[in-house]
Amino acid sequence: MTWTYDVTARTDRTRVRERVGDVSSTEPLVEDEVIDEALTELGTVGLASSRVARLMRARLVRLPDRNIEGVNVTRARLEAMDDLIRSLDAESGYGAVRATMTAGGTSRSAEIAAIDDPDYEPVSAGWADERVR
Repeated sequence: MTWTYDVTARTDRTRVRERVGDVSSTEPLVEDEVIDEALTELGTVGLASSRVARLMRARLVRLPDRNIEGVNVTRARLEAMDDLIRSLDAESGYGAVRATMTAGGTSRSAEIAAIDDPDYEPVSAGWADERVR
């Protein structure tokens, strides 16, 4: 796996790295292939950045907590990563509801429209209407 960053190259990969803060060659966090896959699958720098930030957070979770003079280093990094993810999600719309599901009954107008449909066939409740004893 490779890691590259060139501040003068204005590629989508560079933009993702800058947005998630993975710009230090001494402590690389995400490989080029991971960023490229996110860009290919999601299509935009914003959405890819949100996914890459989540992957970075998943890696940070596996690190042991380190306590340096009363400061919990890993926890602080995780909290900062959570803030970054929330910010990137809000900006790109990643994680936004793409589909909705309705539970419960239908509206009266939808029920009337369904009953008036010539293909409508009522379904009997069958065993569901029997009381358990």
